[in-house]
Amino acid sequence: MICALLGLAGVVVLRAVFGKTGIDAGLPIPVVVYLCTWVAVTLAIWLLWLG
Repeated sequence: MICALLGLAGVVVLRAVFGKTGIDAGLPIPVVVYLCTWVAVTLAIWLLWLG
């Protein structure tokens, strides 16, 4: 659960960075991109923490 929450926080930060740089406007399907990014960040945190 902690990994999922940290992953969500990471995606919120990444979304802010994407919004500031203008990358957010060019994403084809933002919901899917952010969902996949959340999963990737969560799994990366899980691997670093427990791996």
